Amino acid sequence: ELATSGPPGGPIQLVGRTDCDRIVVFDGNPRLAGTLASISVDDCTATTLIGRIVTREIQHAPVVELPVV
Repeated sequence: ELATSGPPGGPIQLVGRTDCDRIVVFDGNPRLAGTLASISVDDCTATTLIGRIVTREIQHAPVVELPVV
């Protein structure tokens, strides 16, 4: 489980850090930015872990928009 961040938009590559401060990149919905996500690490480079989302329920949940008052 790691904290995620990334820019808004369509499906993109997000980045997060593990609890031991390692960088993990994975494809995901921008709505995951700022949340905790369960990631399975499938590959790595010298400095980065490459993973995928274990559960896609949150990623494909409907967007709830609130009116601006």
